[in-house]
Amino acid sequence: MEEILSVKNLYKNFGQFEILKDVNMTVHKGDVYGFVGRNGAGKTTLIRVITGLITAQKGSYELNVSKRLGAVSAIVEAPAIKAGLTGYDNLKLQAILLGLKDYDSKIKETLELVELPNDKKKAGNYSLGMRQRLAIASSLLGDPELLILDEPANGLDPKGMKEMRELIVKLNKEKGITFIISSHILSELDKMATTYGFIDNGTVIKEISAEDLHEHANKGVSFIYKVNTTEGVKEVLREKFNCYCEIVDDKTFTTDKEIDSLDLGLALREINVKIESFEQKKEDLEDYFINLLSDEGGNR
Repeated sequence: MEEILSVKNLYKNFGQFEILKDVNMTVHKGDVYGFVGRNGAGKTTLIRVITGLITAQKGSYELNVSKRLGAVSAIVEAPAIKAGLTGYDNLKLQAILLGLKDYDSKIKETLELVELPNDKKKAGNYSLGMRQRLAIASSLLGDPELLILDEPANGLDPKGMKEMRELIVKLNKEKGITFIISSHILSELDKMATTYGFIDNGTVIKEISAEDLHEHANKGVSFIYKVNTTEGVKEVLREKFNCYCEIVDDKTFTTDKEIDSLDLGLALREINVKIESFEQKKEDLEDYFINLLSDEGGNR
């Protein structure tokens, strides 16, 4: 798959503070790239470098896009809109800055695409979700090939998050726009990202496709049992089912593979253990990230 962004050995310091450290990152055309990291990990700094807002001390990045204004667009932190103008007039201002001539139909089409009204309501009276969609509409006027969104769901309620997610998926599938979306709301990224990059302490520690991540998560299924006592459980599971068992506490144990409930119940009854409840848990994106940080922390 063709690369749209390649970052190699990038370093960025602010005074004595090293914010980005040997960053390597690859985004392919057509990706919805979920850029994951804790607050202060370096997400926004890297986005500012990629968009030319600041320069790095070392390393390089290459954007494989058309050499035209608007091919790369970004919304970094708060949406830049004029509160005293209507949605249409905000877009008209952007269209003029982009040098668009016949912009009226383009603006109306874009407002319809992001599901905003073309009326006299001032943008200052928009909800946060509407302001986010207006900012994206402004970015779309230049027909971007790469659109970078820094924490687009920040402050949105569940309805606003859903609308934002649906819009991103729609633009990716229907317009072919590649997205880089930085976020710490992992449950939302999990519903739209095709690829993930995890950054911690200024370094991209892992890049993985959504498909590979979900395959990994499926292997990370655990089975959680609540019982009256865990005494003797580990030995029974090892001897009768050749199964790994972890004792969590005196009334909880987990296994790494599913066992027929009737067979397990009968085997445990022989040692006076009664199953009180059962739960199957699959590793989610948050679990993966936490485990990744733990692994990397041990390697530093």
